[in-house]
Parts: sequence; structure tokens; C-alpha cells
Amino acid sequence: AQLVAKEKGIITKVPEMPESMFIKARPHREPSVLYNGLINPITNFGIKGVVWYQGETNRKWSNEYSYLLESLIGSWRAAWGYNFPFYIIQLPRFGGNIEQVSEIMEAQLQTFRKVKNTGLVVTMDLGDMDNIHPINKRPVGDRLAKWVLANTYNLKNIEFSGPIFKNVTNAGNELRVNFDFVFSGLKTKGQPIGFEIVELNENGTLKKPIEIIPQISKDQLLFNIKNYSKPFVLRYGWGKKMENANLCNGADLPASSFRVLIK
Repeated sequence: AQLVAKEKGIITKVPEMPESMFIKARPHREPSVLYNGLINPITNFGIKGVVWYQGETNRKWSNEYSYLLESLIGSWRAAWGYNFPFYIIQLPRFGGNIEQVSEIMEAQLQTFRKVKNTGLVVTMDLGDMDNIHPINKRPVGDRLAKWVLANTYNLKNIEFSGPIFKNVTNAGNELRVNFDFVFSGLKTKGQPIGFEIVELNENGTLKKPIEIIPQISKDQLLFNIKNYSKPFVLRYGWGKKMENANLCNGADLPASSFRVLIK
């Protein structure tokens, strides 16, 4: 209204923008405001579970994310008084601040691994490297529904997740990477893409990534590492590699990105 008045010459002073319009001064960013305004009022209602799709705004603070998300899950379960399922939709691929996007995806994976009765819906293949809000949303809902139907409603014979990194065994010149939720086996469309080895300098900094192609052996990935110096980081779908990463299982559900230090 003040801007219109200024344009019409009714007032001469340029109106100041209300303080709450600035992102750093938005009232909802004050501690406890969102919880007390939006969550606490509904804790007397029964809920079946929670779907969590968030993380872009936290990219700059990825080292805190897993702790914060774990704390949020615990506090909400305490407020409702029961251990309801909590399904985390992992971030899709996005080219802006791409290393930080990878770190948030890793933090979401860590939370899933640590907190019981949670799920991880992988959407790396559904993102748009140029759009933080990708338009391909139906497959996200389809994958989420599979998690919920299989794990909350106990429907049988549903392959509900893509492969999720479990551990790695180191046998001399060969690494064997194991996954959960392999179901009918690991596969790729064409040659495996998205895998890198990153060797370390003496001071612990990372050298330039080197692409490596594994062999698929049913539910494992086999890596020949005889030409690499330990320690090094093995990673998949990390940074720019998330754009074309192509590991999935027999249900065509994609694997989560991951990285692991090999000593």
C-alpha cells in the first residue's frame, strides 16, 4: 500500500521493507516457533507416521544435519508417546552447491542407519541438476508408498528399496562392497557409472578423483585396487557423479550414494 502511495505521489518518502520480509529476520526462524506453532498443537491427534522431505536449506550446515534430524525424530516420538515410523526422502540430485548436497544425502543415510523404524527413499535419479524443485514427483510418491506398504502395513513381496550401502571387506587387492535391499540382485544399465577412488595426500587432503569400474557379483560389487595407494576414499554418486550414477537392483530402484574410507 505504501509503495502504491509513493507511485501516486501521495507520499514522498520511500517506504522501508518490513523487517520480517528479510530471510534472516523471518519470525518462524526463531527457536521453538515452528514447533510450538505447528507441531505441539497436533500432538493429541494420533498419527500413523511421518514423511520427511527436507534438507536443501541445510546444505551449508551438513555436519550438523544427522544429529539434528535424529534429535527431531526423538523429540516428536516423545511428544506423541510412541515410536511411529519416520520415512526420510533423500535429496534428489542438484547441481547447486553439489558437494553440500552430497553431504546432506550422506547425513540422511547415516540417520537411517542409526535410528530404528526409519526408512530412506532414494530419489537421486529423479532430480534436475538445474532445478532445486524437480518436477518428476510421482515416482517419489510411488517409492515412498512401497516403503510404507512393506514396513508399516506389512504387505509381502514388495521390493521397496534400492540398494543401500552396508559395509566393505578388504581382501588384499580386492574390495567387496555389500548392500542391504539387493532383493533380486545388483545391476546397472550398461557399464557401471558413478564410482570413484580419491587418494589422500600426506597432509590428509584429497587428490583428484579417479573413476573406477567395479564388477557386479550378484549382491556385491568387486573392485580391483592393486594400483591404488591406501588410505583412499571409495565413493559412489558423489558430487557431479550423481548425475549419471546408475546402480540399482532388479526392481530398478536406485542405490543411495555413499563414501567410505579404505585404510
